[in-house]
Formats: sequence, C-alpha cells, structure tokens
Amino acid sequence: MNKFIALALVASVAAKSDGDNLSILFDSNVTRGALKNLVTDKPAPITVKLAQKSDADNLAIVFDSNVTRGALKNLVTDKPAPITVKLAQKSDADNLAIVFDSNVTRGALKNLVTDKPAPITVKLAQKSDADNLAIVFDSNVTRGALKNLVTDKPAPITVKLAQKSDGDNLSILFDSNVTRGALKNLVTDKPAPITVKLAQKSDADNLAIVFDSNVTRGALKNLVTDKPAPITVKLAQKSAPSAQKLL
Repeated sequence: MNKFIALALVASVAAKSDGDNLSILFDSNVTRGALKNLVTDKPAPITVKLAQKSDADNLAIVFDSNVTRGALKNLVTDKPAPITVKLAQKSDADNLAIVFDSNVTRGALKNLVTDKPAPITVKLAQKSDADNLAIVFDSNVTRGALKNLVTDKPAPITVKLAQKSDGDNLSILFDSNVTRGALKNLVTDKPAPITVKLAQKSDADNLAIVFDSNVTRGALKNLVTDKPAPITVKLAQKSAPSAQKLL
C-alpha cells in the first residue's frame, strides 16, 4: 500500500512542468525549473549562452578601437589587461630615456605618474632642519634656514620682531624715549610724525617778529638749510657800481 502511494506521489511530481510559475520576484515569474537550477547549482540558460560565445567577439568601439567580450569580462572581474600584465613583469630599473645626462628609469616614471616622491626627496625629508650646512659671517646656516629662504618663509627672529609692539621703548636719547617704531622709521627712511606735521604746514605762516618784521616758517627753513633770503638773492643779482662812476 505504501509503495503504491509513493509511486503515485512521484508520478504526480513528474507530471508537473518546469515552466510552472511558483512565485514572483521583482515583477518576474519564478518557475519550477529556475528553482531546480538554483538548488542544483546549474547555470541559467542566458549564462550558458554567454559561456558558449567567443571572448574575441567585438561588442563595441571606443576611440577607434574594438572592445571585445573578453576585455569587458576582464573589466567586470577586475582582471588586468594583457598590456598591464606585461608592464608589471618589467623591471623598474630599466632605463627608458636620458634627461640632462641622467638615466630615467621605469620606476622613476611610475613614481612621477603616481605622485610618489623620488628617493632623494625622501632622504631630504628624513634629515633634520637643525643640521649645519654652511657658515656665513661666522654664523651657522642650517638646513631649516635654507628651506625657509627657498620657500620665502621668514626666519624665527623676523617672526618674533613682527610680534613685538612699535610702542616699546628701546633706549633713551636726549632724555627722550626711542621706540621700536621710531627705529623702524629711521631704518626704512620714513619720516617721524613731527616731521610729517611740519611738512603739512604752510611756509607763509608767521612764526615770530624781528625788528617789526614778520618771520615766516619758510624764512626759518631757508635759514636752517643755508638758503639765502629773497632780499639777499635780489641784492646778489644787482651789478656793483663801476669805479669811474664813483670818481
């Protein structure tokens, strides 16, 4: 009896078609045959068809070059192209060119393309900025100082000076304080504030009276700078009387 039931069950299953729709996935019908293939690890029909096609078939054209099925497969599976494999097998020590009488190796070109610093740059970066490289005016010139000079970075002493106030008193001259700002102006040939104010005043201003005559700022300037007064200039331009006229 049990054997008869089992045979009837097998016959019932065998009578079902692999084309029967058993479910829906992403709006697509999932057939009994598809589920069988999934369980038994059997590729789908489209996979079988693809596997039977040649990798040499041209599927597209890019930049006037044929793109084969094999090239697309390598792209999808992250497999390098044949030219990449050949390049990877070549030595980085091979000389490819000469620039300024120096050999340019494949490794150097790779580093240039990949933005990797050259060995000499790496070595320089590992050296200390405190190393003394030369002596100028009995002073040591460090690697850091030379770097700052090349990159237009101010020296530490310059930075410190820039951070100090121009109002600081540095010395006393004739009982007057000499500030850092005043010394800077002196070095850079910038007039002192009092000089600026004087330059803005008119030479025609009356500053004093001598013998009932006005003494202007311009007259005092001429006196200080050894420039003759206008009346002196006029007298100097007149001719002296001849001896015959005097007789």
